[in-house]
Amino acid sequence: MSLTQQIQCFIGSLLLAALTSFIYSVINEFIKNIKPKILILLIETPYFLFASYLYNRFLLYIADGILNIFYLLAIILGIYIYYKFYFPYVNTWLINIKKIIKRTIINPIYLKITRIKYILKLRKDQRRKKGEKKKNKSKNT
Repeated sequence: MSLTQQIQCFIGSLLLAALTSFIYSVINEFIKNIKPKILILLIETPYFLFASYLYNRFLLYIADGILNIFYLLAIILGIYIYYKFYFPYVNTWLINIKKIIKRTIINPIYLKITRIKYILKLRKDQRRKKGEKKKNKSKNT
């Protein structure tokens, strides 16, 4: 394998690890509050399988399927660079996006659902009261 292929694989491994970490942090920010933790596992496992498949295809295409130890070091370095330098900014950005989505989309939907539940409860209570009145009238006569 030539030196240019090795450099390409090293830089590609570094960038692919940083990109994988970025996508994982986005996914994790939006699913971290899911209560049954098994659902988080069911979401993350296919993602990491897909990321591993992409890295395998990358190595097959660029490095002819050869995996050297410094590619793994490049992956670790890419993850470290992302979490050390980019993650704090991305995390604050994701939190702001999450607040905007919650304020503009989720809260109005939740409000409409609670209104519908309240209206249905009122109708149910009114029907129950009418039924009790009819029973009281039939008992009095």
